Amino acid sequence: MDKVLPLIPVVAQGTAYISYISDHIFNPDKKVEKLKKEVDKLKNARNQVQQSVDVAIKNEEEILDGVHRWIIEVDKKITEEAAKITKAEEKAQKRCFMDLCPNFISRYHLRKEVDKEAKAITGLLKDGEFDRVAQIPASEISFESRQHVLDAIMNALKDADVNRIGIYGMAGVGKSAFIKEVSRQAKESKLFDAVVLVDVTKTNSDIKGIQEEIADKVGLEFTNEISTTHLRADRLHQKLKFTKNLVILDDIRSRLNLNEIGIPFRDEMVTCKILLTSRDLNVLSSEMGIEHNFGVGVLTEEEAWDLFKNMTGNVAEHPYLLSTAKEVARRCAGLPLAIVTVAKVLKNKSYIQWKAALNQLKGPQLSNFSEGSSSRNFNGVPADVYSAIKLSYDYLESEEHKLTFLLCSLLGRKTTMFNLVTYAMGLGLFQGIITLEDARVKAETLINQLKSSYLLLDGFSYWQFSIHDVVRDVAMSIPFRGGQMLSLTSEVTLKEWEDKIYANNCTAISLLENESIELPEELDCPQLQFFHISSKDSSLKVPDRFFAQTREIKVLDLTNMNLSPLPSSITQLSNLCTLRLDKCVLEDIAIIGKLQNVEILSLQLATIEELPEDIKQLTKLKSLNLSKTKIKVIPPNLLSSLCKLEQLYLCESFVEWETEGGKNACFSELKNLSCLTSLEFHIPKINIIPKDLFHERLERFKIFIGEAWNWSGFLSTRTLKLKLDTRLHQDRGIRMLLKKSDALYLNLDELKGVKSLLYELDHEGFPDLKYLHVKTGSNIEYIIHCKQWIISQAFPLLESLFLYNLTNLKQICHGQLLPGSFSRLKIIKVGNCKRLENLFSYSLAKMLLQLEEIEVTGCDNVTEIISKERDDNIDNNEPVFCQLRSLRLQSLAKLICFCSRDVCPSTTSSSSRSERSSFPGENLQSSCFPNHIFWSSRSQRSLCSSCRDMSIETTNTRSTDMTPFNQKIFFPCEEFTSFRCLQNLTSLVIKDCKTPEYMFSVSMAATLMQLKSLEINDCDMMGVILVREGTEQIDKVSFPQLNSLKLKALHRLQGFCSGNSILIEFPALKRLEIDQCSELKEFIFKSVGTDKNPEDTDFDSSLRPLFGDKVTFPSLETMILRRLKNMTQIYHSQLATDSFCKLRLMRVRICEKGIPIEGPKAEVATQLTKLYLSNLPNLKFVWNKDPRGILAFENLQLVSADRCKSLKHLFPTSVARGLSQLEILEVKECGVEEIVAKEEGLEKLIEFGFPHLSTLELCHLKNLKCFYSGTHTIDWPVLKRLVASHCQKVKIFGTGNSNNEANVIDQQQPLFLFEKVFHQLDELSLNCHDIAAITYLQLSMDDFHYVKVLRVACYHDESHDEISGLSCFLQRFYNLEKLVVDSCKFAELFPNEKMPAETSIHSQELISPIYQKLESLEVWECDNLSSLAPSSACFQSLTTLDVWNCQGMIKLISSSTARTLVQLMDMRILECNGLTEIVAEKEDGMEDDEIIFQNLKFLKLQSLQKLTSFCGGNSVFNFPTLKQVIIEQCPNMNSFCRGKLITGKLKVMPREGRGKGHQTDDLNATIKRLHEGEKEQMGF
Repeated sequence: MDKVLPLIPVVAQGTAYISYISDHIFNPDKKVEKLKKEVDKLKNARNQVQQSVDVAIKNEEEILDGVHRWIIEVDKKITEEAAKITKAEEKAQKRCFMDLCPNFISRYHLRKEVDKEAKAITGLLKDGEFDRVAQIPASEISFESRQHVLDAIMNALKDADVNRIGIYGMAGVGKSAFIKEVSRQAKESKLFDAVVLVDVTKTNSDIKGIQEEIADKVGLEFTNEISTTHLRADRLHQKLKFTKNLVILDDIRSRLNLNEIGIPFRDEMVTCKILLTSRDLNVLSSEMGIEHNFGVGVLTEEEAWDLFKNMTGNVAEHPYLLSTAKEVARRCAGLPLAIVTVAKVLKNKSYIQWKAALNQLKGPQLSNFSEGSSSRNFNGVPADVYSAIKLSYDYLESEEHKLTFLLCSLLGRKTTMFNLVTYAMGLGLFQGIITLEDARVKAETLINQLKSSYLLLDGFSYWQFSIHDVVRDVAMSIPFRGGQMLSLTSEVTLKEWEDKIYANNCTAISLLENESIELPEELDCPQLQFFHISSKDSSLKVPDRFFAQTREIKVLDLTNMNLSPLPSSITQLSNLCTLRLDKCVLEDIAIIGKLQNVEILSLQLATIEELPEDIKQLTKLKSLNLSKTKIKVIPPNLLSSLCKLEQLYLCESFVEWETEGGKNACFSELKNLSCLTSLEFHIPKINIIPKDLFHERLERFKIFIGEAWNWSGFLSTRTLKLKLDTRLHQDRGIRMLLKKSDALYLNLDELKGVKSLLYELDHEGFPDLKYLHVKTGSNIEYIIHCKQWIISQAFPLLESLFLYNLTNLKQICHGQLLPGSFSRLKIIKVGNCKRLENLFSYSLAKMLLQLEEIEVTGCDNVTEIISKERDDNIDNNEPVFCQLRSLRLQSLAKLICFCSRDVCPSTTSSSSRSERSSFPGENLQSSCFPNHIFWSSRSQRSLCSSCRDMSIETTNTRSTDMTPFNQKIFFPCEEFTSFRCLQNLTSLVIKDCKTPEYMFSVSMAATLMQLKSLEINDCDMMGVILVREGTEQIDKVSFPQLNSLKLKALHRLQGFCSGNSILIEFPALKRLEIDQCSELKEFIFKSVGTDKNPEDTDFDSSLRPLFGDKVTFPSLETMILRRLKNMTQIYHSQLATDSFCKLRLMRVRICEKGIPIEGPKAEVATQLTKLYLSNLPNLKFVWNKDPRGILAFENLQLVSADRCKSLKHLFPTSVARGLSQLEILEVKECGVEEIVAKEEGLEKLIEFGFPHLSTLELCHLKNLKCFYSGTHTIDWPVLKRLVASHCQKVKIFGTGNSNNEANVIDQQQPLFLFEKVFHQLDELSLNCHDIAAITYLQLSMDDFHYVKVLRVACYHDESHDEISGLSCFLQRFYNLEKLVVDSCKFAELFPNEKMPAETSIHSQELISPIYQKLESLEVWECDNLSSLAPSSACFQSLTTLDVWNCQGMIKLISSSTARTLVQLMDMRILECNGLTEIVAEKEDGMEDDEIIFQNLKFLKLQSLQKLTSFCGGNSVFNFPTLKQVIIEQCPNMNSFCRGKLITGKLKVMPREGRGKGHQTDDLNATIKRLHEGEKEQMGF
């Protein structure tokens, strides 16, 4: 034994050496695998940094130079390592001695190389550990010379009288940065509900583009039916008019029609403000009519030097550079754009380069403009700015950088990395780059470097970038490969081609979003290499010989044009490498096969259905994009013949895959594409997928497998949507995709034998996955079962986890995870998982350091969110969910608590706990604590300390003892006030919690300092929101940040707070909404016997107003009160100081008792602008007495009273006389006898003036006798819309007495005098008496000139049959645009005959001039009409046709009239039971020519019992733009029409707004299936 012991160290050393040799010589694969893992780590680190960069970009922060450089180096290293790993793997397999043994020398060198590379990667990983990736950009706003301008603008935004503001200044002065600062301050100070910033130049001043940007930012979605700018403008107008928004339109170059966009302005605008910027003051003041304009000037010399120093990192202050640097800064002329650009490019340059730069800046300022360049492109670019930008360009480090920058400028203000790669590869800009994947990496590197030089800017995401318009203007003056670049966005005429294009010897031309383009027969540009047209007119054609003189073109992009047929001259483009024909009308594209040098071909959104065999000739093709086409045929072996194909895009396109030997493409062809790295396609039928279809070489993919998937939702560059079955589960290619995906959507309904998702699908734990959606699986019991197999972190990069309909899911995670698992999870949503009992274990919850949002819905067995497992080690001081922002719990029938008692061990002894006071009627051991409280107090130290948004909603249909939150006080002070659980809460929603009687204790409410939004809904037992507990002595409670309070369906609520000694303050509250609180009488409820003030001799709760002096609302702007049956009065004369002083909108509906507005005793001018009173049956008066100037309502702009049966009058005299701002007055279905009540004893003449009243509606006022019963005069000089109907006791219209020069009106006079109002009206409503009076008076035609909307209603009187139609009357309204005919007995509306010869000259013509201008026609309940119009009628301007409940109607229109409906967009025919056809068959039975409804997009046919078809004849009907058809309750309609029917792809729905409908291009067949009742087969 003694002899053996000394040998042990020797043996150990030998063993270690043998192990070393084994690992490094015999097992080189281990080293290579380790290198692969290091590369994967680097990729992950790069992605994480990029995510931080994207967030910073969205926050408009400036990315640090070091970050840009690191990303560039990492991209380069990743590309290099891919090639090196491949070589390393080859070396590892080398052998010697006739392959009998490994090549040890080769493997030794391999080990050294791998170690070297691994060390380099480790260094990059360390360098990438950034504390921050961005900084707040250097602000020009902070400079003193601009601060006063900023202050003035902010004051103007706060001024209620200022609606439109302009900012002007020269190019490069920093207007865009200035308005971003204005936007930021407006948001911070909460001046507006939303701030919308639109860069008009980026949209090319396109109305539709501006509308889309505004809509996106205010949360408005335009559906397919809202496709025209007019309809979109209406929706935007309604969205913006009554909400407090700031709309900023940046960089307008000429007049914009705000009405056409839908932005409310002028007198009608109430709360929306507009801020515009322009280089030209004249555009703002003269063309836009803006009075409040503010100029932004250049920086002072001192400010310019400070900015310059900051951007150079203070290098400029070095003694040997100081004087030169100061001169360089001075040459930048105080323009921030020039200063930043020059400073960045000189930051790390030598002294000699600084001197050279200074000399260049001193040189002739415009010398760099090429001869003949268009000065129009550079209008407004100062010479100093031009020189500075040109200097930056000249200092770019390589020709690649310069050409890439010039190409970016040619592509417009904003573009994508994909476009850049597509064009750059076609032009051959990247030297030595062969593959598209390498080109992408190269492009990203170059773009990041150009951003570092401030020549390019960040976009909204990493794959977008933009360019300042001034930088772009300068770039367009620089020659591109020996010729000029030209970009035009305005109208292009033939003269433009001669003056600008031919004269400049162009090498690159871009015509972007032009309104009108004239193309010459031949394009005479022999040196042209790049040509791009993006047309707004999809009918634009290219002349056949257009490309005959352009043989050098390498990139051709024709977008949204009619290329059927393709011009034959395109075959002469022998050098063409990139061809894009996106959104084009295409048919036969066989001639493209002759362009054998094409490498990139894109037909995205083109109208092509078949790919011709000739495409096989494109043997150099690397990218083929057929996305969003209707392509149904790809010939067999075509794809496999494209042996160099790297990218294949079939998104929302071809799905007709077949097996080998079929008539279409098969999957085996994809297996033969050895270069394929990017793939997007959908395989609906999973049973035809061959084995190992997918290979490791795929780097980017969007692959959908299974029928249920669509292309909506988040789609990353590696997205897999997979319906997984047992066979696919075993497929090696599928497993590879699962491992590589970063967005994974799984349907597991057909997967058998897999109970745990992780490790059974990917044993490495999905290391790259960021987004996981799992739905519909009956076998899955665990997402992770750690006790089965755990070798690595689980989901280390996962950011969102969605789990739905996993009916047997027991736990998300079973067992302990390795640290780092779920470390980046931000969102988790779980729905309809019936067996799930909790969401997290405590150990898992501790790992979720980034979790921001939790949503759990419809999980019947969930009892708690966090539970304790046996192995959990509890640390009460360890933070959990410290980033949580939003919590939503809905329909959780068994939910008892958020976390179990064991999770949060008590911090007090048992004895001390027993001494604590219990809730009223309950003790500590009963249901009050902790089992039926949402959070126990012992959890508050560590749970949800950053929670911002909480939504709690329960649905319980079981026994009451399972009701969540079974306690009297929802948030008691004893359990919450000493902890920080809710201190950061900003949003709290409580819904459907049946048991709590109180919401907060007073002490608890005092901790809600950050709460901004509170909603309590449908809590049956809630009696008071705030209640005192025990010995609480707090006398005042304030909610300092609360701006929205909603109390709904609280049927037992008696008040917000109980007690008359507590003052409640809402200093920031802007919106108050109380609905369905039937017991509510007083906001501060004074309970009898407890809080009654002995000095209050007037105590009678039944007479008390809702708001008294114990609650303050100094900032309240909107108040909505609905269904409060016990409210008798809104506010009292004794209000707290400044309460309601900013109230702008008040809406009161469905309150059974009277609610008069009682004025305060102190004089005050309210800010109330809108008052809505609806369905208040017992309201007798709005003001209980005439305030006589004490309470002024001079700001009222809209007053609406509806269904107030007991209301006798609307205004007291003093209020009515002060309504100088009133714009809209509506009184409907009320008992009013007079609009303004006469003051007792007042007999003198009263003058009423309504200088801004534009709309007046008086409808169904059966008791109305007069406007004012005393002697008075009325003036409404701008009245535009007048609707008066069903006011039987008052004469609406009449003429004035010629002897009454003052137009004094007494009680017997009509409401309106023709001569006073008709000449100014543009909308008018008339009945039979009005029409008779007008006809009798024979008024001048000019009196009706402005009327554009006419409503004729209630023409019931048979005594008026001498007027057989409207023709004799309508001819007076020769500018009519909209006609509504309602409840009339006319036998015809538009007779086909000439007017009597003795009438005026307008009557000498047919009624057709009225037809021609009419845009909208609505006909309701006119049973005597058999048709809408005679066959001679021509409705050439009609866009909307609506016919309803006309029972006598048989044929709607003739075929000749139908042919004139060229502008019709919307047709709705409803409840006309006698109607048999929409378009009548020709009487002679002859077949008509084609009838084209060119613009019809929406058609609805409903409740037409006798309708058999749209037309019974054999006419050909063409609906080229029809998108949606709704056919409901038409039992006899078994086909759409008998003749030929031409439509595009459209949606047919059996009911409006229900179901998704059925997409079809065969409307006849679809109607037939509807008729036969086969709705289920169509998916309805």
